[in-house]
Amino acid sequence: MSRVSWRIAAGVAVLSLVVAALVGVAGVAAAPITDQSVMSSLYFPWIPNGETLDGAGPWYGAVSLQNLESVPVDVAFNSTTNTVTIPARGTVSLSAGTLGIAAPGGQLVATASWDASSLPTAVCTPAGTTTQTVSTTQTVTHTTQNGADTITLPSNETFKDVTSVTYGSTTYVLNKDYKVVTINGQVFNVDWSLGGSQPPTNATYSVN
Repeated sequence: MSRVSWRIAAGVAVLSLVVAALVGVAGVAAAPITDQSVMSSLYFPWIPNGETLDGAGPWYGAVSLQNLESVPVDVAFNSTTNTVTIPARGTVSLSAGTLGIAAPGGQLVATASWDASSLPTAVCTPAGTTTQTVSTTQTVTHTTQNGADTITLPSNETFKDVTSVTYGSTTYVLNKDYKVVTINGQVFNVDWSLGGSQPPTNATYSVN
């Protein structure tokens, strides 16, 4: 019996190949992994599936996977469009037949990533992605005196705060002329109900 081990993504999981062993069949769920930035792959040159060597056999292979972390891990295979999710601290074993490897055997590429649905905040941002604070100016129409004007940001942006509100040469004062009411991550109101100065009705002003 030979064994090959692999630890991925800064200690995410260990994958082992066990040759000539019969193992239980684990369930496979349809959820292909597509984000290249969080993938790490292992290449198995040959997994037997009913192979005969020098008249001995048939031999069958299996892949055993162990998750060393406290969060789930997703693993996909070149031989199937599905993935298997390994629970936290859990293990699964997949036979060559379950993996879709045709007789008498073939190569296998196992690709692992963090399970996105339960990614812990302690895990670093995947390669190729960044989070930064930027300043943007939104043009808003003041619809009603003493009313609130709604601003909706793009889906890839999250509202943090308002740094200035201006109309022409006039700069309004936060919590005197207006207040900011957050609705959700992308939507907020500029509320003019405080009774201070405000733009004319139907005038266009800038929110930074």
